[in-house]
Amino acid sequence: MQLQINTRKYIEEYLKIIDKSGNLIDFKLNKAQRKIYSAIQEQARAGKPIRIIVLKARQLGITTFCQGVMFKETATQNNISSLVVAQDLEASRGIFEKAKLFYEHLPSVLKPELRRSNANELVFNDKTLASNSSIRILTAGNPTSARSKTIQKLHATEVAFWDKAQETMTALMSTVPNNKETMIIIESTANGNNYFRTLWEQAVNGNDFIPIFIGWQEHEEYEEEWIAEEQSELTEHEKEIVKRQGLTLRQLAWRRKKIATDFAGKEEWFNQEYPATPEDAFVSSADTIFDKPKLIKEIGLATKLKDKIGYFTYSKDIVNLETYEIRGIKWVDDIVNGYIKIHEEPIKEESDSQTILRPYVIGGDTAGLGEDYFTAKVVDNKTKRTVATLRIKDIDEDKYADQLYCLGVYYNEALIGIETNFSFAPTKELEKLGYPNMYFRERIDRLTDTITDVMGFHTDRKTKALMVSGLVKAYRDIEMLDPDITTLREMLTFVKQGKDGYSGLDGTHDDLVIALAIAHFIGTQQATEDEIKRIDQSDFIERNFGGYSNRSGNSGKGWLSF
Repeated sequence: MQLQINTRKYIEEYLKIIDKSGNLIDFKLNKAQRKIYSAIQEQARAGKPIRIIVLKARQLGITTFCQGVMFKETATQNNISSLVVAQDLEASRGIFEKAKLFYEHLPSVLKPELRRSNANELVFNDKTLASNSSIRILTAGNPTSARSKTIQKLHATEVAFWDKAQETMTALMSTVPNNKETMIIIESTANGNNYFRTLWEQAVNGNDFIPIFIGWQEHEEYEEEWIAEEQSELTEHEKEIVKRQGLTLRQLAWRRKKIATDFAGKEEWFNQEYPATPEDAFVSSADTIFDKPKLIKEIGLATKLKDKIGYFTYSKDIVNLETYEIRGIKWVDDIVNGYIKIHEEPIKEESDSQTILRPYVIGGDTAGLGEDYFTAKVVDNKTKRTVATLRIKDIDEDKYADQLYCLGVYYNEALIGIETNFSFAPTKELEKLGYPNMYFRERIDRLTDTITDVMGFHTDRKTKALMVSGLVKAYRDIEMLDPDITTLREMLTFVKQGKDGYSGLDGTHDDLVIALAIAHFIGTQQATEDEIKRIDQSDFIERNFGGYSNRSGNSGKGWLSF
């Protein structure tokens, strides 16, 4: 027999919990729990499988809530196999005690008959409510422990602290069918840069999981009375935090007390255990080379910005075996499949007597092996701020070059420099397209002892140190240097490794940081002030009515179309 009942109603009216004072009370959802419930409700109403990942501060009742949802789903439906996996034996026992408490205090009319109950499992009878359904509690660490049967409901708790997290989660996920009756909830506090962070970032970047962050300030209990005569004046740092995080004075009083008493006055320790943002949660013991407080502040600001997202379409003609020509360039808005973000439109002012052009540079980083992305950064070479970002994983190298060609034309024939360490193909493709403004570096021919100019940017120990130090200085000196939130998050985990190396921490990306550093480095080959081009009337007519091409002898073909 099955019971159709609203999940929140079931939890709040029929389940009991033990509060922090040891009292048995009704399970009333707090603000943080309601936030997760709303996300579950949204997916259920859309007819989708429930897929949730939660990054949380400590002691918000999230694990208890998820266990309540799992219990309700199992104790009201037939043939449901639910599995809860915790980080260690003590946590597993604690969660199972919650499940037994739920069962023991159910009204008799809603209490399925037990067939079996042992140290880690509740199995319901096959002739009553919740026929043949069960809840098992396991400890993480054995990736093959859950492969024996199909699971409909999975709750993985504190995944950031699991041994063999990737192997275990891969095994568990394979047991859950991808249909609308199934549920997977992954929840954890952060624990540095590990597999849970990878799962979180994959959800943030877009997959079937809804990412939910719950900061300490979202919990009603985390506040203290603000007694003015006992509190010092707010520091400038605290004023900024209050404004950015929307804190009340009562919350600030609780925060001050917690930092002083539990974390020896160390704000960074507090941020790791009680984060207010995802960036606080993933603060690593390894220090980023960029200004961390500034990054966290600007990530908060970047979430409020609205970019134009899409890509370019065009036609591509073969001129001869080594030459191509792009025509009919058009921008397409596409927030779903787009991979170029326009943060600021190009500055280009035209009249019948002159054209004023802002100088731009584009740094590109090609995808290497594995999980890297093709990236590009367009930088205003006058203000040094990023005006556009390209990031895509699966694209052919020639198509990547085509998009850079279009992006370069869009930004006033920007100077383009692409890293050539892994592949020279995109740079060669731009040469075949006749792109008119490529970055050249000097290379010494050891055989002839002559210096030649070579297209493309080559990264070695010396050039990487120079370009990274240049970017660090630019970021320090310029407010909101880059408005792209993915780039700012990469900068948070970009560190010095070893004596001369710089890269993202293991499990993180640095493709956008490298592209941005290249763009700033190659800007020395581009003007830093607006270019004023004076034109006569015939030039004006030709440019506006006859078309334009960068190839000699091709005037009037009109390949620019924005």
